Amino acid sequence: MKIGNFEVAPPKEAYRYWPTPQHCLIETEDFVERLIFAKQELKEWEKVMVEQLDKYLAQRDLAIPDSLMKLRFLYGQGWNIPQTYEALKYHLKWKQEWPPCKSLIPLLQPVLSSGGVYIHGRDNRYRPAIIIRPFILSHFPYHLHLASAYFLLEFILETMLIPGQIENWVILIDLKKYPITDLTLHKKFIAELFTHYPCRVGKIFLLRGGRNLHGLNKLLPPNTLYKVNFIEKKTDMLNDFHPQQLEIRYGGSVGNLKNFWPPIVPSSSFRGAADSVQEFLSGHSSYREYFPGNAKICSDLSSLKASQAGEKESFISNNDFRDEVWQRLELVSASYSFLTLERLGTLENEEKKDKHKEGKKKFLSDEMTLASSREPNKMIKDDTEMPFVCSMCNGDCLIQ
Repeated sequence: MKIGNFEVAPPKEAYRYWPTPQHCLIETEDFVERLIFAKQELKEWEKVMVEQLDKYLAQRDLAIPDSLMKLRFLYGQGWNIPQTYEALKYHLKWKQEWPPCKSLIPLLQPVLSSGGVYIHGRDNRYRPAIIIRPFILSHFPYHLHLASAYFLLEFILETMLIPGQIENWVILIDLKKYPITDLTLHKKFIAELFTHYPCRVGKIFLLRGGRNLHGLNKLLPPNTLYKVNFIEKKTDMLNDFHPQQLEIRYGGSVGNLKNFWPPIVPSSSFRGAADSVQEFLSGHSSYREYFPGNAKICSDLSSLKASQAGEKESFISNNDFRDEVWQRLELVSASYSFLTLERLGTLENEEKKDKHKEGKKKFLSDEMTLASSREPNKMIKDDTEMPFVCSMCNGDCLIQ
């Protein structure tokens, strides 16, 4: 799938990558965490716990057909069945109260264009890399942090993964001008993301943060701390990334980005310094399973395309539409005490919001309701498109 001139769907060779057992299930003396769920032979104790959770859910009239989703949440909640039930209920409610992802783009443009958080490249196991620069993000309010995280993670889930082969992302946190101890200020936000996206983080790379574990011990559980890599030299990253997947500032060979949206996977080379084809690529490919008949990988993420080709200017300049989205974000914020949404805009915008509260209450769409299974490039099924103005390139960055 292409966004602008860049391919973001899994490369064809990634369909030949089958994770080894140690890349599917982490087992230590302190914890066990599964990273790959689909197409796996589950452990007997995993099956037993899902069965117990099923009984608990049935007694409370909560039907969730996706057994792998239930297993993810069991891991995320430490196998506590009542707690997993509450987390699942909370997650379903949380997903339903978000507006469709496509409607968030105009609101998120300042964040997406800032370089505070963006998607760039893949590691040597084809996992998308999320770059986070907290110092830049600190200039934006909390509700935009949460909305940006939701948008980018859903984007990755629907376009950049392959169930059973690539189910995780890696995170690179650049702590330039940002003390590692200040990360504890975001504990509630981080806990929120781990609640809704359990077992999704493959690795975390900390740059310019020293080796101060004091703050991290308060912030991250043992299974996540296990994934943290402290990067002291830029070349340390090259065992996990091909140089053509990293910017120069992180030890790669790609020029430092100036345009951060749409996402960029800059090259077709992914192997790390110590990798060889024989280590992790198989002759068995699942490509035809997803694209039968040698079909080309193409975009089904049409939710981000223009709803009607002739409405570009009217959509972008439509303050009423933006106000309506803010109303939805306010409703989301009112539902949870942890989310504090600032009052936004001028008095004129406030008046417009008041007018639309009565007439436009039904805003949510079924497009982002939870699916029982995920496949790459299957977010939206319609042929509509939605543009947005990119403040960095002064053009219409359309998904094509």
